[in-house]
Amino acid sequence: MAKKNLWLGMLVTMLIFGMMVVGCDDGSTDGEADPPLNGTWITEDGLELKFNNGNFVFLANGTPIQKGIYTTSGDKMTITTTHLNLSVTGTSWYSKAQMLAGAESAEEKAGIEASFAPQTVSYSVIGNKFTLSFREGSVTYTRK
Repeated sequence: MAKKNLWLGMLVTMLIFGMMVVGCDDGSTDGEADPPLNGTWITEDGLELKFNNGNFVFLANGTPIQKGIYTTSGDKMTITTTHLNLSVTGTSWYSKAQMLAGAESAEEKAGIEASFAPQTVSYSVIGNKFTLSFREGSVTYTRK
């Protein structure tokens, strides 16, 4: 039961991040990684996004919890999660296939599918500010 609760808790955390930060998919996946994004970006709350030539890592309180790939096209960024971290040390990365193998219900499987689906959002880089804009609002990061 404890294992199931851990999986469910991590799934809920990833879904919240996905809805809060990367918004909804509009189907656009064109483009290459945007070199001006390379580096570490941080919010006032300490959330971090690290970009490196088409790869990203999302950290909360210094712990990596999500990583994957991204592309940009115009003012759109498409983020695709490839792995989620399920430990407080940031060392237990799980792929979509691994998480689906551990899912016990159709509801868990649907949540996992949604967590790994490509997400497209508007973005801008102005000076040392990076902003993700989505339907519910925006999140601004400052270059670290």
